[in-house]
Formats: sequence, structure tokens, C-alpha cells
Amino acid sequence: MKEPTISIRFAHPEAATAMNVANAVAAVIKERLESQQQKLRMDILAQEDAVEDKRKLLESILANEADNAVASQNEKDGWRCPIGYQSPIDAKADLEQGLRKLEELKAKPVFSIGSIRAAKLTSD
Repeated sequence: MKEPTISIRFAHPEAATAMNVANAVAAVIKERLESQQQKLRMDILAQEDAVEDKRKLLESILANEADNAVASQNEKDGWRCPIGYQSPIDAKADLEQGLRKLEELKAKPVFSIGSIRAAKLTSD
């Protein structure tokens, strides 16, 4: 499969000026793409950490399910759940939402930076 490329052409009476402008534009594009890729990598790492935290929370809630059943019965008897309590259903929904966001981030296109080459003087 052929790698997509970006062609930059700039016309100027002086070939050296045209070359310098084209190279400057290419450098800005390359810098911006590298910055976007770095941000995407950081977003993916942060989301992976968030998903792992949500997975651990769900495991913890499920491990204490017997205690949650007691708390549920107590709530029916008029006792309220403490602040910070989260049901397994809510924790599972949070985990699934986090996994969807992670998949969306990983599905974003990644551009090849190494293919940007400097313009050269030609006799056109």
C-alpha cells in the first residue's frame, strides 16, 4: 500500500525563495503533526490508566458484593449508602464507557512523519 504524501508547491520568481517557503511550510506541518501525535499518545496512556482504575474499582465492588447486599437490605430498612459508594452496575457502565473512549482514541489516524522531505532547487 502506498503511503499518503503531502506535496507543497510555491511559485516565486526566485527559485531559492520558493524552495525556502515550501520547506518552511513543510516544517510547520511536520511540527504540528508530531505535536498532535504526542498528545494522542499521552491521551491514550491517560485513558489506559483510567480504564485500569475503573477495572480495579469494579473488581473491588464485586469482591465485596456480599457486603453490598447487606448495605442494600439496610437501605431498604431506612439506612443510606455512604458517600462514595458505587453499585456494580454503575462501575461496569463507567468501565465500558472508558473502554469505548480508549478504542476511539486508538482508532484515530496516525500520520507518518518521516516521509516529509525538503524541497530542492529544480530547473522547472
